Amino acid sequence: MKSEVILMMAYAAYRPGASDADAQAKLRRGFESIVDELRRIEAIPKADIDEFVAASKAGAEVEQLMIHAVLFANMLPDVDYFAALVGAGFGDDEEIMQGPPIAVNEKFMEAGNALKALRDQHGDDAVCSPEGDRLFMQLLENAPPEFMDIVSNEAKERGLLPETKYVNDAGEPVYSAQQLADQLGVPLEQVEEDIKRLVGDRLPVGKVHQLQ
Repeated sequence: MKSEVILMMAYAAYRPGASDADAQAKLRRGFESIVDELRRIEAIPKADIDEFVAASKAGAEVEQLMIHAVLFANMLPDVDYFAALVGAGFGDDEEIMQGPPIAVNEKFMEAGNALKALRDQHGDDAVCSPEGDRLFMQLLENAPPEFMDIVSNEAKERGLLPETKYVNDAGEPVYSAQQLADQLGVPLEQVEEDIKRLVGDRLPVGKVHQLQ
């Protein structure tokens, strides 16, 4: 997927201690080629691109690069994306070259840009404000599946999600507040307050089945 490729390149292009210098150099060429294409798009503020590149060079973690990667992937035409990769030497990499296009709606874009602006103006703490909570929920509710896949995979890799013991009718994992509290090492009351603050009465209700 286009956003995953951009995210992977941004994460790995400049990270110190790479075990394969040649592979990292190729990723860096691909990232820089994509950045060059992004700079040609007048609708993308140059300051946002500079921030993305600076974060990559500073060794930012995946969650710090994710929103930029998804937003930029949506704004970068497929033809320019593939041209950038071919120019950087990825023409024979089938998995990278054949990722399906993503579909991102305006509400997702608006929420992502507004969250970034809120953080830039008022710092990281502002993201946990009522306005930040509203924008975050708007982001999640309108996120493309690939964005949610990235979030889910990152959470699993970092051990932020409990063992899946329950699923809904669609087979999707369902976690109790107690499971989350135990996994994160925080009081149950804090988890319950956070859930209520973020989703209020909009928490989906349905049948839950315990896995055997």
